Amino acid sequence: MKLEDYKKNYLKNEGIRHAQRVQTLSLKLFRDLSEFFPLMLSQLSTQKNLLEIAAQLHDIGSLIERELQEPHNKIGAKLILRSGIDELGEAETLVVAALIKYHRGKDPDEKHKIFSQLNEAQKAMVLAFAAILRIADALNCEDFTLKHTENGFIINPVSKPDKTFFDKKKKLFEKVFETKIELEAAIL
Repeated sequence: MKLEDYKKNYLKNEGIRHAQRVQTLSLKLFRDLSEFFPLMLSQLSTQKNLLEIAAQLHDIGSLIERELQEPHNKIGAKLILRSGIDELGEAETLVVAALIKYHRGKDPDEKHKIFSQLNEAQKAMVLAFAAILRIADALNCEDFTLKHTENGFIINPVSKPDKTFFDKKKKLFEKVFETKIELEAAIL
């Protein structure tokens, strides 16, 4: 299935706007973090289109979540695996499906079928991109600034996100990048 068909068939109104925000935020966060993690992220820069696509499609399972009584991240990953993405090869499609699965919920794990199918480079990519995608999804705002401190990172979004949601989503980021990330105290 074509990328545009996924968006047309599985995202409506606010879902489209949310996906666009998450895409923009993910790419900005990737760019900002590249300064601090050049070795890790420079290797992934040629594949950041997969982060972009996953951000666009991360919620495609939301419309049918209630009907299927399964979390939308799992539904979205299954849709991608079943129908493919015409613009991508099989390996890239698997990475995007994994990113959709891991944009929320459990962390990637070797026990999970989708993660165990990836090679080591793909696993590293999924970990880094899923961590970034989770932060962008939690922020769900128009823009942010990122400051680096001796204790990690402070992120200041232009609007006030749900702190509980952010704190839940930041755990993978802190594990993968081995640093703390907090919301700016002034906005809380």
